[in-house]
Amino acid sequence: MQSLRTGLKILSEFSHVNGELTVTELANRLGMTKSQVSRMLAAFRDEGWVVQNPNTRAFSIGIAAYAAGARFINSNRLTSEALPVMRTVVDRCGFTTTLCVLDDARPLYLLGIDGPISVDFASNVGSYFPFHATAPGKLLAAFADKGVQATMLANQLASLTARTIVDAAAMRAELQDIKSRGFAYSSGERATGIGGICVPVFDSATLCVASLGIAYPESLVQPDEFAAYGAILHKAAGTLSRRLGCESYPIEIRESGESLRLRSPVQS
Repeated sequence: MQSLRTGLKILSEFSHVNGELTVTELANRLGMTKSQVSRMLAAFRDEGWVVQNPNTRAFSIGIAAYAAGARFINSNRLTSEALPVMRTVVDRCGFTTTLCVLDDARPLYLLGIDGPISVDFASNVGSYFPFHATAPGKLLAAFADKGVQATMLANQLASLTARTIVDAAAMRAELQDIKSRGFAYSSGERATGIGGICVPVFDSATLCVASLGIAYPESLVQPDEFAAYGAILHKAAGTLSRRLGCESYPIEIRESGESLRLRSPVQS
């Protein structure tokens, strides 16, 4: 069992990079010996879970890992139900549409569909990202269990752009505002010129299980349009939530999209 856990730790480390890792890099990142890492990688390489670059001798994810991961989209209820809903959002908004979840206390881009106006976010599917600098990250933190939220806030909030919120007290206030209004937005907080709007998706227990959102060039969406896009997303998230067993989507949306508020307290 210890060898299995060691192998899984090594394989999981590839989910944090977009590219290759050497034996030395993996050993340093995981606090293991190079010989231990090398033996595990050789076994994974032989089974197709990683591939080795013959020039650099570094490793990257193999086709067997891709095939296993791809089956998740069709077998998981959230992702299989989300895809058609996300396509309707793309049709209505024209922007890249994303579905993100928490993996323990780490936000993860689960699905992405490019729209006619793309910011290349769909290419980050399967990547973890800093919660405090993105609309989906802040949304998931706002609706998370208090213990999970505390874990997320315990880490230092790194400054990624001039607009990134790095003060923990200011972030707590931001999360309270997000939960109160029912949607989150970001404006150049992770990458200059990129904005995003996200809303929660609920399950049968009225727990937030995902964020549904759009990403766009910041110049194309003005602050006075946030509520209107939020209303489009809430309607889609309500459809997805009902498909997941949520009897009544707990956020009230007026047809104008100008007034968004929680209809009833959601569980956290």
